[in-house]
Amino acid sequence: MPPARVRPVKSAGSLVAVTALRRWYSPTGLHPGDHACWTFADAAGFSGAVVPFLEEGRQRGERLLLVGESRAAMLAAVSSLPRRAELLASGQLEIEPRRRAGRQRPSVDRNVPV
Repeated sequence: MPPARVRPVKSAGSLVAVTALRRWYSPTGLHPGDHACWTFADAAGFSGAVVPFLEEGRQRGERLLLVGESRAAMLAAVSSLPRRAELLASGQLEIEPRRRAGRQRPSVDRNVPV
């Protein structure tokens, strides 16, 4: 069940959309500005959530960034992602090991949705 949308709240001179806190049952169906935190018991659980999430982003034409323990582990987790090789080759999907991602600023064009 997606979260309920609530009235926008005025903050520091700008209008901010707020999402009410609710339990999520699917990693898909998020809206811009939504944030979700998932926990996983094992690699299969992680893969089962991250592949549909990334696939939804791919279908929307979004840039995809996956940060994890190691590049090899993240590549294995998304092995069933449709067009994985194409996404990686084009740069639409980036996979970074956690230790590297936290040390450098990503080269993100602020005009391109991520």
